[in-house]
Amino acid sequence: MGPIAATMRLVLDGKVLRLETRRLTLFGIPLPLALIPQIDAAEFVRAGLFRFDVRVSLPFIGLLIHYRGFLIPLVKATESVTHQHVVAEGPVMMFDGVCNLCCAGVRFFMARDKPGLIRFCPMQSETGQSMLRELGLPLEDYETFAVRDGNAVFYRSDAYLQLLRYLPYPWRLLGAMRIVPRAVRDWLYDRIAQNRYRLFGRRDRCIVPTPAQRARFI
Repeated sequence: MGPIAATMRLVLDGKVLRLETRRLTLFGIPLPLALIPQIDAAEFVRAGLFRFDVRVSLPFIGLLIHYRGFLIPLVKATESVTHQHVVAEGPVMMFDGVCNLCCAGVRFFMARDKPGLIRFCPMQSETGQSMLRELGLPLEDYETFAVRDGNAVFYRSDAYLQLLRYLPYPWRLLGAMRIVPRAVRDWLYDRIAQNRYRLFGRRDRCIVPTPAQRARFI
């Protein structure tokens, strides 16, 4: 970088690859370790995507830069998705793929979950049907949507509140609705869910993700 040269070291930390600064020179003169910017650059794979998280801090100043994101391949090889893989990779929103309201919810979370932590699974898909059988839920008449997060499963209003945990502020503050008794929240949810087709309409076929969105659907 012009007169500055950096010597970096790759460190494997579990399944995360980290980049550490070991030496920094200015015009060939080594700088004291106390003056070297601290770089914590991590690369890893989650939900089938290459992800990165980079923090750069300066001595006596603190955090200077922090950026993170993921890359989506233009062409993705076909993969078989197992339940173990689904559960291990983070929250999965299971939704009615022909419901306009449900699809609007998918767009809402997808647009605000920039790191791509939340994934989506239409209940009509092969994977969705398999997961419904495992959970003992109806395979055709979808009375609720569900969120699988690790080994836990959330339904109705609890499912929405769980997904809000993965959104940035100020959206995460909506999680304060947990103070409302679940019976009240779920009563309101059921009224909307039972009339969602009449109020918001339905599609003729299941939602089809765009190429840019496909990597977040299972």
